[in-house]
Amino acid sequence: MKTKMHLYLLFAFFLLSFNAFSQEDSTLGLTPKMLGEVMLYQNVVSNEGSEDTLRIDSLIRFEKITEATFEELKKQSIEFIKIDSTNFKKQGDTLFLKFAESDTLLIDDPEEMEDGMKVHRYRGEIPALNQYLISRNFYESSDCALIDKTTGKTSKILLGDPFISLDTTYLLDLVGDHYDQTSDLCLFKIEEDSLTFLFSTIYLHWMPNSFLENIYWVSDSTFILKVTPSKTYWTEEGFYNKRYECIKGIILKND
Repeated sequence: MKTKMHLYLLFAFFLLSFNAFSQEDSTLGLTPKMLGEVMLYQNVVSNEGSEDTLRIDSLIRFEKITEATFEELKKQSIEFIKIDSTNFKKQGDTLFLKFAESDTLLIDDPEEMEDGMKVHRYRGEIPALNQYLISRNFYESSDCALIDKTTGKTSKILLGDPFISLDTTYLLDLVGDHYDQTSDLCLFKIEEDSLTFLFSTIYLHWMPNSFLENIYWVSDSTFILKVTPSKTYWTEEGFYNKRYECIKGIILKND
């Protein structure tokens, strides 16, 4: 009886702590300038990176929104990643995938605790691109691979999960770098079933709080997310900060 009571008290404390710290906090100090300041900018016409905040501001802009607005806008989002259990099978350390031309398999190396470690996981498929989405976990990093469902060839390696605009025009790849405490953003244009790189940049002062919430496209050119200032992303105890602010990204020009 005492054991059960102790567990109930621990659970109640956890809920109170989570509610107390997982909340919107407009006092975190992210200013409009901080939302837009970048370390590196690169576009399709040049392989040279530059610190060009003015250039990136002509392509994409971020603004703060309230949590009420976030929750209302989120209702407009669409999930483009579908799960089809008939197209894959995980057996031991092997992931089997079905393709139109021939089946293939991906072999894991889960026991290798050095550079050779690799674990594959089926995340779903994207009909709009005719691609499988496969996450790949390595010893000290991870990424996502888009694999063509017809040929079985890897089409693109992304930093994280892909997010697709409502009209299937854009694919957003946006992740936080937990080592440098920055945000890496890449934007691609979807043309038929292929991706064309538009631009990439690194934001200095905020990181997506992906532990709490996904990123959502809410129109053909606008997406929303929850972020935490880079300097306070980790607490003194080494845990991620559950306080956040809500922002929206607006695609301005992509010719």
